[in-house]
Amino acid sequence: MASVRSYDETGRLHVAFAVITRGIVSEYSGKQVFNWEGLGLDPERTYRIYRDPEELACGASSFVGKPIFCWHVPLDMPPPLDMAVGEVGGPAEMWFTTLIAPLTIWAPEAIEVVESGWKRCLSVGFRYDYVAEPGVALDGSRYDAVMQNISCHHVALCMQGRVPGALVPP
Repeated sequence: MASVRSYDETGRLHVAFAVITRGIVSEYSGKQVFNWEGLGLDPERTYRIYRDPEELACGASSFVGKPIFCWHVPLDMPPPLDMAVGEVGGPAEMWFTTLIAPLTIWAPEAIEVVESGWKRCLSVGFRYDYVAEPGVALDGSRYDAVMQNISCHHVALCMQGRVPGALVPP
């Protein structure tokens, strides 16, 4: 199988497509939920939140041009672009329940952690409306709340992501 990675003359890593996230139920501690205090969530409780594929599709264009960091940054402020190590390209589009997009990583230290396999996983810093509406997802998973009006704030490289298969492919 051919690699989806390539390098340009300046050494930037280009990824033709990567799984950025999926429409699934994920577990978040209350303090990991955007605006958890304003929502009155218990910071230590685990909430199962559904990232509905239809909501994700509506927010897909918000991923294009967003910065990639080597860690998560606060969601309540503009992303510190001087710390970005790359960028999500376009188009960002849905394949069934999966959001894919091209990536460019330009910082040598970030390319190194991706190539070594240490930080190949991707984790999205989402902004969204938290809707406390329990239910059952398409795959039968139960959830406590749904993400609505999803938009991407940033993408982080990490050692282990919340969404299986969301990573920089070989």
